[in-house]
Amino acid sequence: ISWKINLFKKNKQKGIAVIIFILVLSIFSGIAAQSIFIAVLALLILSISVSQYFMPLSYHLDDENVIIETPFQKKIRKWDNFKRWEKDKKSIKLLTMLNASRLDNYRAWLLLTEKTTRVAVETLVKEKLG
Repeated sequence: ISWKINLFKKNKQKGIAVIIFILVLSIFSGIAAQSIFIAVLALLILSISVSQYFMPLSYHLDDENVIIETPFQKKIRKWDNFKRWEKDKKSIKLLTMLNASRLDNYRAWLLLTEKTTRVAVETLVKEKLG
């Protein structure tokens, strides 16, 4: 199963608000530090931290691996690494531990789904993780 999601295209108002916030915060940082360098550095750091929101995410699920791909990064994990899963309205979370842990937010993978792919993804995850 393969699908792509672009979060910015799904919610442009939120994306524009984030861009404005980053610009205002960068300008404020530059004024407070009285340095153009600090303003540019703040703009760069903040832009990189939210870059995944503006880039397309590609998901590939096959019999052996789960692959999440962005224009700059490709992450691959085998199904054996995941022990359980949870779902909500817009996503499926693949978790690495059998019991709930504080580390879940750091080690889990989030599969953002759309209405068209949700049933197929959920069926495959149930088959692989039970």
